[in-house]
Amino acid sequence: MLEIKNVKIEYYGEDLCDLNFAFNKGVTLILGEVGSFKTTLFLVLGGVKYIEQGEVIIDGENIEEIPPKHRNMAYVGLNSTPRGCVLSELMRPLLLRKTDRKQARAIALDACNMFSLAPRQKIKKLSLEQLIRFFRARLSLRDSNVTMFDEPYHYFGEQNEQAITDMIRSRNGYVLVASCDGADVTRLEPDYLVIVRRDKVLYDGKAQDVTYCQDEYVKKLLSI
Repeated sequence: MLEIKNVKIEYYGEDLCDLNFAFNKGVTLILGEVGSFKTTLFLVLGGVKYIEQGEVIIDGENIEEIPPKHRNMAYVGLNSTPRGCVLSELMRPLLLRKTDRKQARAIALDACNMFSLAPRQKIKKLSLEQLIRFFRARLSLRDSNVTMFDEPYHYFGEQNEQAITDMIRSRNGYVLVASCDGADVTRLEPDYLVIVRRDKVLYDGKAQDVTYCQDEYVKKLLSI
């Protein structure tokens, strides 16, 4: 179980109410309008956002004191696209984990071959389809316990729906996907669905059962 217990944070200069979440292993879609702290939740999990109080617990272990680089997590989103070339950016996380440079280069080259990427290609020159393959290559180098995707269908374009879904489904452990678009429930068919509005959880359960929720905001968000 991945748990956020009584976490209080400052959000744009305001104190939020305590945040409480519990995620099961599998794919969870976290759905809510802009301003529903979805990205902030990812920053808390990754250890980037300071929490004034509360606990972040994974499989019974409290990780709030573990630095971000030592947390076994991966993030894919608007703030995670690097600027270098494919090879150097695939090597970077390996070198951060103290992998020998020669070995890191060999591993990164193997990933380039596996995902049909040109090692010297600049990241900023990649097409959206190539960028998805780059992120899949980078994710393949880590068996992260938690993988977070921030608005992936919006970020990579709806024309790449299947490739995005395949990338998400390729991950093990806790896979969290943040979205503002209710249509992503159909695109992704997640194992679990959490619907939030600001600091309130309006629905938390199996995705296929959400039609039983009578909250008007949920109905509007999902167009049901």
